[in-house]
Amino acid sequence: MITTIAGNSSKIFNGETGTAIGVSIDPTRVAVGSAGAIYVTDQFNDRIRKLVVQVPATMTISSGDAQSGPPGTSLSIAVKVADATGIPVGNVVVSFAVSTGTASLSAGTATTGGDGTATIQLTLGATVGALKITAAAAGLSGVTFNLTVTQPVITVPMPTITSGGVEGAALSVPAVQALSTGGIASVFGINFGGGAGFVKVGSSDLVNGQVPTNFQGVCVTVGGASAPIFGASQTQVNFQVPAVTAGTAMVQVITGCGTANPLTSNAVAITTQAATPEFFYFVQSANGINPVAATDAISGIGIAAANLFPGSGFAPAYPNEYVTVYATGFGATTPAIAPGAFPTQLASATGTVTVTLGGVAIPAANVLYAGVTPESPGLYQVNLLIPATTPNGNLPLTIQIGSQQSPAGAYLTVQGN
Repeated sequence: MITTIAGNSSKIFNGETGTAIGVSIDPTRVAVGSAGAIYVTDQFNDRIRKLVVQVPATMTISSGDAQSGPPGTSLSIAVKVADATGIPVGNVVVSFAVSTGTASLSAGTATTGGDGTATIQLTLGATVGALKITAAAAGLSGVTFNLTVTQPVITVPMPTITSGGVEGAALSVPAVQALSTGGIASVFGINFGGGAGFVKVGSSDLVNGQVPTNFQGVCVTVGGASAPIFGASQTQVNFQVPAVTAGTAMVQVITGCGTANPLTSNAVAITTQAATPEFFYFVQSANGINPVAATDAISGIGIAAANLFPGSGFAPAYPNEYVTVYATGFGATTPAIAPGAFPTQLASATGTVTVTLGGVAIPAANVLYAGVTPESPGLYQVNLLIPATTPNGNLPLTIQIGSQQSPAGAYLTVQGN
């Protein structure tokens, strides 16, 4: 076994005295005196070094006393060993142990270096209160570090909207990532505070007969304005867009809304425009080609392929049938309906309406109504008379309000000719 008794791996002069392993030496010859001293020629520094046995005399706390922190905090503590003249002593083994409280030590022992210090790391344990760490070395009086473990830090999860997490509530593919006054939209993310399962607003949650803007402590703001909330979970909030103008608005989710300590999510910028038409669907597929939610305007029977919901009584549309198709995002209406209010009458979209079925524009005379659905905030509908010449099939259906067109994947099933 080889043990280094002098030198610090450098020959550049750094001092005349001190613990031998802390002094720079360029050794070339070694001799032992009659009294046991070791003499070393230090060629680079033009000296003869005399090494004598150091006797450790004191051990003191060098650093790390009186620290504190919550459980799991990592700390460093160190002691220093010196001889009677105050010169640091190296190669002294120091033992560390927990005497009070809980902590995990990086090592039970550490050896002093050239500066006479021995250092270990420790991690504070779960026991809140006093923590004492003792340090001991042979022939020396021990020392005690007095530390404190404080109460754990309670981390409150912040609500966070995911990238691209604001879109039309019909969840078209590709998504309608724009908002318009009165439309229904969804925001997705984490830590929204609504519970694991999606909870819808009930009649008892209404405020003065209107959809609440604070639902179970969850709020959404669009451009700083509070949005009526239809339902929420930890990862999704459905809301009605408050009044916006064309441009860009910042969307945020607030948890603990209305309390002394609300938490506000990151702000996500989204385009705002006059209309964002989007049909709702009976089912949704990954490719975005979906049957629209439609009913016979007279009987109320669902309109779709007969095998879509076996036994439901659903049937395809047919020529000369009056059909209602449900959607959102038609924008402003006449008369105006305030977001959050339950429409008590029909209110037509103010933008110019164009509907195509199977790639062919439906005559304006066959587009009987496009506007809000009474008693359903945020829900719009278009009432059509299916033209007599309409062919059979799953026919693409689009609606354009002003300059904005609905997603291309929607279709209406027609059978009759």
